[in-house]
Amino acid sequence: AIDGVDAVNANTQASVDILNAGLRPAAVGESHTFSFLDQGATSPRTVTLQAADVTDVPVQQVEVLPGTAVHIGYMLFNDQLATSEAALISAVNTLKAGGITDLILDIRYNGGGFLDIASEAAYMIAGTGPTAGQTFELQQFNSKYPSTNPVTGNPITPTPFHATAQGFSTSFGQPLPTLNLPRVFVASPTASIPGTTAARPTSPSSSRAPTRRASATTLTALRPARPWVRASRAAR
Repeated sequence: AIDGVDAVNANTQASVDILNAGLRPAAVGESHTFSFLDQGATSPRTVTLQAADVTDVPVQQVEVLPGTAVHIGYMLFNDQLATSEAALISAVNTLKAGGITDLILDIRYNGGGFLDIASEAAYMIAGTGPTAGQTFELQQFNSKYPSTNPVTGNPITPTPFHATAQGFSTSFGQPLPTLNLPRVFVASPTASIPGTTAARPTSPSSSRAPTRRASATTLTALRPARPWVRASRAAR
């Protein structure tokens, strides 16, 4: 229950409004009471939660792993948010300074985000050679919309591998640093085979770039001398 309203059996608009207010508080500092019945328990326990602003840190644990014959980098990449752009640039510069020859990219907790951010990340890892002139992502709808996005009405155009910042949290047009790695090891619940892709992009939210979003699995492993991701799976 939320604020005394049964979350399973609520059947009035007033009850639904109370549930939504508890799940999506309108202001910082709001308090809401949640009741849970734990497995095996006979009576519920009650927890009071207070809404607060939480700052997401999209790129974490950037390090060069010690004790290895080669220089292996590790990066935990959790979200493709606007702030990810500057964080990724900083991370790549750190890894580059560490002289890494391999990279473990951990996206197990990545909830997705902007395709343009994913494209920048791919370019920064792979470098210019395997990405120049290649398509990072291409949206595909059903046969009714072979060339037009049905949401925006705009022509469907491929997303390239971005070699410069797109202006999310870094000056637009700033050249991106590169690691120039021939491969990357991806820790992901879905991308387990190098060179495969399981992207499922969602529809654009507006016609102004960059607005496109994709699932975390847009980020997949890189085969030597081949682009990271050539195209996405059809979105229907």
